[in-house]
Amino acid sequence: MKLNKPSSVLYRHEMNLVRVTVVLLFFIYGNLKWFAPEMHLVDTLTHETWLSFLPRWLGQDGTSYFLAVVQAAISVALLGGIVFPVLGITGGLAAIASALITLNLLPAAMSESVIGLALKEILLASAAAAIVYFDFRVFFQQRLVIIE
Repeated sequence: MKLNKPSSVLYRHEMNLVRVTVVLLFFIYGNLKWFAPEMHLVDTLTHETWLSFLPRWLGQDGTSYFLAVVQAAISVALLGGIVFPVLGITGGLAAIASALITLNLLPAAMSESVIGLALKEILLASAAAAIVYFDFRVFFQQRLVIIE
């Protein structure tokens, strides 16, 4: 039995499913930052860490609001990557940076409640890396078609 090479259209649809899932997670977790329980978690994560300047500059609630806006911008960039691969690359790199920053802050607030957050960030970073790889390929394929 001979297996056929997978279609690039199918691969594109699969990556868009991953992309939409990451967008939904960023959108949901970004919107949660507008409410008190998430604000408390943000205060815990930024207290006595290298991000402790954020509450001084933006205020206690302002830090959470700022992070909500950043996560919304990442969601929009990732979603825009479906049409414009450069936006997908930018959003994917921002998502990876966001995950790495959050993972860097976790030892300061280590408890059993942050284990789920750590796993979520690791999964988001790996999904974002796949999106960046896919969008780089699409971007350079489009550039080659334009040049030829």
